[in-house]
Amino acid sequence: MSEPLRVAVCVRCDNRGGVEVAAGRVLRLLEGRGYDVTVIGQGREDVIHELIPKSVRVVRPRIHGLAARFIGNYPIYVHLGAKTIRLRTGRLSSLARRMLRLFGDTRNLNVSYDYVVRHFAGLPETTFDVVLDFQGYGCVETAIAAAIPALRKATWVHDAEFGWMPESHPYLHRFDRIFCVSQSVKQVMDSRYPEFSTRTSVLYTPIDVKAIRKKALEQVASPRGIGVDFDGITIVTLARLSPEKNVALAIRTAAELHKMGVPFRWLVFGDGSRRSHLGRMIANARLEGCMTLCGSVDNPYPYVANADCYVQTSRSEGFGLAVQEARILGTPVVATDIPAFREQIRDGVTGFLCESDAKSIASAIARLQADPEMRHDMRRALQEENSGQTHWPDPFYAFLEGKDA
Repeated sequence: MSEPLRVAVCVRCDNRGGVEVAAGRVLRLLEGRGYDVTVIGQGREDVIHELIPKSVRVVRPRIHGLAARFIGNYPIYVHLGAKTIRLRTGRLSSLARRMLRLFGDTRNLNVSYDYVVRHFAGLPETTFDVVLDFQGYGCVETAIAAAIPALRKATWVHDAEFGWMPESHPYLHRFDRIFCVSQSVKQVMDSRYPEFSTRTSVLYTPIDVKAIRKKALEQVASPRGIGVDFDGITIVTLARLSPEKNVALAIRTAAELHKMGVPFRWLVFGDGSRRSHLGRMIANARLEGCMTLCGSVDNPYPYVANADCYVQTSRSEGFGLAVQEARILGTPVVATDIPAFREQIRDGVTGFLCESDAKSIASAIARLQADPEMRHDMRRALQEENSGQTHWPDPFYAFLEGKDA
C-alpha cells in the first residue's frame, strides 16, 4: 500500500477572514482525499481550533528575535503587570520593509523576508510531496513555502490589487503553479507579470454548498434583524471593515435611501480597523435606527438567507466569497460593477451591477424594494444556477499527485 501524499499548507490564522475560512474548507477537502496534511503557520489558538480539522497536524514555528517578529508582521505582546497588550505594527512593518527594498534588487531579492525565515526555528526539514502557500497577499508565508523542500509547489493570488507583489515576486519562480481565484485576477496577473504566465491558472476557491445551506437553517434571534411589523426592505452585507471593502459607500447609500423615503433595515456583519470610523459615519448621518454594525458572528447565514437583498460595495475583489454565499442562499445581490462580480452576477437577472456611486446603488435597492415579483424572479434564477465555481476540478488533484505532466 502506497504512502499517503504529504501536503504542507502555509496559512496564517490571526482572524476569521475570507482567506482563513477558505483555508479551513481547503484543509477539509485535502483531508477527505486521504492526504497527510500539515499546516505551517502562526495564529490565534481559538481561530486554529475552529477552522483547522482536528486530524490535521499543526506546526507553529518559533520566531527568534523581536526584529524578525516586527518585520514579518507577527503579533508583538507587551506585558504590563497582569495586563497584556498586543501592539498593532502592520503599517510600521510594511514601511520598514519598503525602506529595506531600497537597498536591493526587489525583483529577485527580499532581504526582509529572507531575514525573517532565517530566524524561524521548528520548520519541517523533511521533504513534502507538495507545499501550498494558500496565504498569498505578499505575506511572509510565501517565503516560508519557498524555503520548505517539496517536489511540487503552488501559491495563490487572491485579489486583483498587486501592491503586495514586491514582497512575493522574488519567490514566485520557485512555484510550479500560481493559482488565481478568478478569470479577472488571472488576466491582470498575466498582463502585469507575463514572465509567470505559463504558470498561472484559474482555480476558484471551493465552497461547501450543503454546509452553508444547512447553517442558514439554524435558529437565531430575529433572523431578519427587525420586528415582525416592518414592511420595508431588509439588507445584509458581510465584509471586513477595511478600506478595500468600502463599507463607507454602503453608509452613503443608506443615507440616499433615507432621503428617498425607502423603508429599510441594513445589517453589516464583520469587524476591522475601520469600525470606529464607520460607526461615527452612521451616527453623523442619523442612520442608527436603519443601519447596524453587528460585528463578527459565528453564523451570519440565516440573516443572509432571510434578507431581501445582499449588498457588496467593494472597491476590488479577487472573487468575492460573500457574494457567492449570498447567491448560494438565493438572495438577490446588488454590487459594484467590478470584474470579479461580473463573473458571478447576471445583471438584471440574479442581481444588479452598479457604478461605485451611492445614488446608483440606492436606485437599484429601491427597485427591488418596490417590486417583490422581481425579487422572487431573481431568487428563482439563483436557485436554478449550477455554477462550476464551488468545487475543485480533477486537474488540480492531478497536479498535487504529480499526474499532470
